[in-house]
Amino acid sequence: MKTSNQLTKRIKGYQRGFKGRFLLLKNRILTDEEFILLDLSFSVLADWDKKNHSDNYGTFSYTQEEIGFFLGWDKTKVCRWSNKLFKKNFWVKRLDNRIMVVGFDITEHLTEITKEKGVVNLQEYISERQLDDVKMKQKIEKLQLNIPKENSIIRTQGVVKIQSLASKKPLVSSKGRFNTLKTDEEYQKIKKEGIYTLLTIDDMKWIDQNVFE
Repeated sequence: MKTSNQLTKRIKGYQRGFKGRFLLLKNRILTDEEFILLDLSFSVLADWDKKNHSDNYGTFSYTQEEIGFFLGWDKTKVCRWSNKLFKKNFWVKRLDNRIMVVGFDITEHLTEITKEKGVVNLQEYISERQLDDVKMKQKIEKLQLNIPKENSIIRTQGVVKIQSLASKKPLVSSKGRFNTLKTDEEYQKIKKEGIYTLLTIDDMKWIDQNVFE
């Protein structure tokens, strides 16, 4: 089985982990089976080569059969426990059907988080990022309600720069005074990468149409 051989090769070497992940077991956030699948996705399944595979960074496309074969589980067992990870938002299916490991980028910030908090808490990290998305969504909705339909551009006075609410890739691409719309392909790519989990493509277009530096 070709893919199984690929998975076997991926266990070579090492992966920079964080001890705080065991809080997911201690605090009964995840069952043993869910933890095994999540830890496997962090350590083996997800593409970690951000430099050469930025589009697929933190995601994987292995099937339940392939994962089951690697773990010695049957397909139904993988299906049952992976569905739990989807429901608990630790895994998210992208538009291209690749599975995003939520919070995978925590590995890039281990030193800073450890210095600040001592314990690297994955659940807390994910919750903070989701809160950023909620705040951004609420800000968009509030601005949309307060702007007359005939006005296509928000005036500088009183405007809060929306993209500053999230520590992720900025939506807005400015040229001169006003922002410009991206192509549909660019919006699809942003959505596919799961950078903003709550924003729709229409939301992103609205930001680019109405918010400027």
